[in-house]
Amino acid sequence: MSKETTLDPDLYPTLPTTKPTAQEDALAQWFAKQHTQSIDNLEGAARQIITLCTTLLTVLLGLAALTADALPTYMNATVIRWLIMVGVLALFSALGSALIVVFPGATRVTLNDPKDLAAAYDKLLAFKNTGLSIAIVAFGIAMFCLTIVILGALWVV
Repeated sequence: MSKETTLDPDLYPTLPTTKPTAQEDALAQWFAKQHTQSIDNLEGAARQIITLCTTLLTVLLGLAALTADALPTYMNATVIRWLIMVGVLALFSALGSALIVVFPGATRVTLNDPKDLAAAYDKLLAFKNTGLSIAIVAFGIAMFCLTIVILGALWVV
């Protein structure tokens, strides 16, 4: 004879559970995939900023080097010169920050310690996220300054 044992609910409380729906499972898998691909996505975005910054710097510096005549009159305005200078410095800042994001570096972890691996991943993710955020803000400042310069040049011409 087997004797049934029941657990006292006061001593061992349980929570009612239900099986996750297909939508909940899909959402959990999507978030897990996003978490593991975050660093690749950040580095991809940083590479795009690097490409944009180098292209814009090449165009700006190339135009400055190829001018045989004196600068146009609107370029003599102090505001325009400051905006160009701030824009170029912001492009270099964005370029530097984006390069830091994609620069490979050694990460020291204990491979058989899941907590150490998770902490190292989170630290690396936060570092790359901060670097990309700085690059995006600097790129935005550069685009704002250069847009004002272009609109000012079109207004004068």
